[in-house]
Amino acid sequence: MGRVAHLTKKSQLCSVLLFAITTEICVIALFIAAAVIAACVKPSSSGAVREQLIAGGLVDDPLSEPWLELSVTDDLLLAVTRRGIPDMTTAGAVSLAVTIKGYEVNIQERRVERQGGEPVNCALFCIEGLAEERYHITYRRDGSEIAAVFTLHVRPGVRRSFER
Repeated sequence: MGRVAHLTKKSQLCSVLLFAITTEICVIALFIAAAVIAACVKPSSSGAVREQLIAGGLVDDPLSEPWLELSVTDDLLLAVTRRGIPDMTTAGAVSLAVTIKGYEVNIQERRVERQGGEPVNCALFCIEGLAEERYHITYRRDGSEIAAVFTLHVRPGVRRSFER
């Protein structure tokens, strides 16, 4: 009978150890599953940052509003019209420094004013390389002043304008 009691205690000890090992394995498996799910859900990297410096065509426009107008062409080009530029002549220049990182677009307006030439108050730009997606756009006028922050769904025919 002593031997049976010894075997029973031994089997109970094995059961307890087996339960402890099984619990540890389950916890480890749970952490591995959580790590796999986190890796699958993590958004992909936004890719390389693309930068463009776009020279604007200067024209004299009788309209002063809207000061900023964006429209998407059938070729998915983003046409930007900037009106109401003060103290600008055809001897000067207006350009846009465009930074595209994923679905974030930062536009920085740069102006160079020169004496001479005919007075103009409007600049026209064309931004290339955007896909048919929704973009978060920040437009900064000369200097670091943020002039507009908005979301634009790039699709043919979409227009967006901003009044002062």
